[in-house]
Amino acid sequence: MLIGASIFPHLLLSNKVQGQPPHVSPLALETVLGYVIVGDAPVRVDSHESVSYCCTADPLDSVIRKFWELEEVDAPPVLSPDDKFCEDFYSSTTSRASDGRYVVALPFKVDVSCLGNSRQASERRFYCLERKMQASPQLKIAYDNVIREYLEKDYISPINCNSSQSSYFIPHHGVIREDKVTTKLRVVLDGSCKTSTGFSLNDLLYRGENLQGSLFNIINNFRLFSIALSADIRQMFLSIGIRESDRRFQRILYRFSPQQPLQVYEFNRVVFGLKSSPFHALRTIKQLAADEGASFPQAREVIDTSLYIDDFVYSVPSEELGISTASELISLMKAGQFELVKWSSNSQVVLDSIPPSHRLPEVKEFDESDQHKILASPKRLEKIREMFVESPEKFENCNTTQNLLMDLDQTTECGVQEIEHFAEIHQNSQDNSQSSRILRSQKKQTPTKKVVVNERHSYDGNIRCILEKLDTTLVEIHHNTDRRFIKTFVETQKRFSELKRVHHEVYEETLRDLNYKFKRLQDMSDAIFEEMISRMRDVITEDRKQNIAMVKILKEDVQAVVDFNARRAK
Repeated sequence: MLIGASIFPHLLLSNKVQGQPPHVSPLALETVLGYVIVGDAPVRVDSHESVSYCCTADPLDSVIRKFWELEEVDAPPVLSPDDKFCEDFYSSTTSRASDGRYVVALPFKVDVSCLGNSRQASERRFYCLERKMQASPQLKIAYDNVIREYLEKDYISPINCNSSQSSYFIPHHGVIREDKVTTKLRVVLDGSCKTSTGFSLNDLLYRGENLQGSLFNIINNFRLFSIALSADIRQMFLSIGIRESDRRFQRILYRFSPQQPLQVYEFNRVVFGLKSSPFHALRTIKQLAADEGASFPQAREVIDTSLYIDDFVYSVPSEELGISTASELISLMKAGQFELVKWSSNSQVVLDSIPPSHRLPEVKEFDESDQHKILASPKRLEKIREMFVESPEKFENCNTTQNLLMDLDQTTECGVQEIEHFAEIHQNSQDNSQSSRILRSQKKQTPTKKVVVNERHSYDGNIRCILEKLDTTLVEIHHNTDRRFIKTFVETQKRFSELKRVHHEVYEETLRDLNYKFKRLQDMSDAIFEEMISRMRDVITEDRKQNIAMVKILKEDVQAVVDFNARRAK
């Protein structure tokens, strides 16, 4: 614990413990926080022993490199050739159906004829899964329900597998998640299962560019304003269609009864388990924002700054802006056939504007087993607010944290972390009462609900008064500092965004100039090459003519010699 020198004299009490001379020993001084030890301590040094100290530090070049990495302004990433191809392939092959749904194609990097027989491995995996389902009726019922849901929603379609074209059967298994609020069973597909040739479907696919946003920036934006919101895209991958010619590479085997023959199904949507699926999902969301963002500017900004995989996590300064932003997000995602669910917020007004079927359940436990680790229930926080703000007389006689928690347990079923959460909010707007001070002490000393506190039960009146005044002053300083920090952070973020925009424009201009010069150089090289070819062709033609003439002359000379010899013989 670090305490400023100006506060230390006010913490001292009258008792002190000191060793008897002539022995050198430190002093133990009593404070309101307990005993502290100061002074010299005797040390025995053995002359027969030696002590070595070793200090290591990073090399200078490493330190300089880290410095420039921290200070470097973010620049648009330069795409690798594979990522560039994947981006161009997406732009040229992606289309939209009549209902607004996006339809994408699988980005193959080699010929699909490399795939061998995959049905045998898929059958073996399914028979293993079927044995597990027979041993667990709960798993069987859940799996059947998921497959039926896929059929009803047109995620998969039954087919007759009689074609000789290359295809791929994806093994699958189920994972039961008891912590999930909606779907307890998730079907997991294994796109990395090898075929008879040693290649899998994932071996043949491009991964695509990593479009995931910065988690650090998302968390900072989430904690920036007072109204926090979060939502989840329901079945994000399955909301994107797959090109019909590529569906043969997304086949699975299933049957609802062991007495039935195995049925082949094809996925009509992007599936979770392929290497390219994360790129397809995030790239499609960004494409939706680009296509429809002009009509929903607030939602487009949230997509650009607050999307983490399939979750939106952001904050706004007012409830009115929260309602409008949530409405725009829902409308924008619906235009691409995406559905936003599991809405949660610390503002009940914002939640009331969202249909109940799209919200998280209202009652949530705020402890270590809580499944939604972002927000607490507004109703439970309201109970704590009523206790501390509207009925403070109930806790006037609570001089220890244990007594306070006993009274809280008798009043409401609130967890310790909920109480701490409210105490942090309450300390910036109310006077620093004894109860809130005990709560802050509880926050420092008690990480769980089982509290073991060893604190002083009685304080000197003068010391208590000084500490209360000091605590109040620190709260005001903390409050004002937070406000100035938020204002400075927003201004810095705006300047940084503007700098990134200018830097991006310069980068794009430089790239266009380089592309133009490269094209000019390529045109000049082609012209020079054509000129060289033409000249070589002329030289070869001329040489051929001269050779023909020489051959003709040689023939005439040979004929003359033959005639001469013939005449001489006569």
